[in-house]
Amino acid sequence: MKPILPLLLLGLCELLVNNADAALTPTSLTCEYLHNPPVVDVLQPRLAWVNVAEPGERGQQQTAWQVRVASSVFRLASPDLWDSGKQVSKQSTRVTYGGKPLASRR
Repeated sequence: MKPILPLLLLGLCELLVNNADAALTPTSLTCEYLHNPPVVDVLQPRLAWVNVAEPGERGQQQTAWQVRVASSVFRLASPDLWDSGKQVSKQSTRVTYGGKPLASRR
């Protein structure tokens, strides 16, 4: 499959920290339990991330997430493959991709 993972994870990272009041930064972004895999061989990959608080911040927790997937970084503002919308959830592991089918070399 095309290396769409960087765009997918970039969208995730951008949207999780886009809140001005956020004191969390998503790190250790994974797809199918791998960091930056060269190939994703499943149709609905599972995503995960680890939230890290700013130094000195305590008791911070994720309350929502949103994933945007686009065929290019320029399309992330209006994604052409998937926009999960804001999901009120503490989930940060095994988030299943729910967009258009991912294709090779597209």
